[in-house]
Amino acid sequence: MSWSLMIAHGDLSFDGHQMGTVQGGQKLVQDLSCAVLEPQGTDPLHSSFGSTIGGSINPDGTWNQGVIGSPNNSLAAMAVSGEIKRICVQYQTQQLARYQADVAVYGRSTLTADEALMNIESIVAQAAQNHLLVSATLKTGTSDLPLTVPITPSI
Repeated sequence: MSWSLMIAHGDLSFDGHQMGTVQGGQKLVQDLSCAVLEPQGTDPLHSSFGSTIGGSINPDGTWNQGVIGSPNNSLAAMAVSGEIKRICVQYQTQQLARYQADVAVYGRSTLTADEALMNIESIVAQAAQNHLLVSATLKTGTSDLPLTVPITPSI
């Protein structure tokens, strides 16, 4: 089982006198939320990490506006759905690589069923003025988890 430091309201969280942590399904939801909220192209070491929904930086350094506020709601909804799927496939690819490395090193996987992303059951994007509320249902090895991320334009 893996863990991450807990993020609450955009900052690291404390649990008493120590840093808060998340595991299992909570870690999965937090990891994917961070990926959706991070504009793609802003991490110089991982240029494909992040999302294009609220805007992103293209490989040539130019700014991509994103789909928030788009006059074509159908096109924006399709773009959001595709982007959430792309991020989830990228995450699944990382989980598979971790699984294979764990088996090679430890002889077994350290990935637990409650943190393994199996499928995306649904994706809904609701536009409201200058922000977007993205909701998805994630299927893990043990349950369905809600992912709800409010997105505002990055500029």
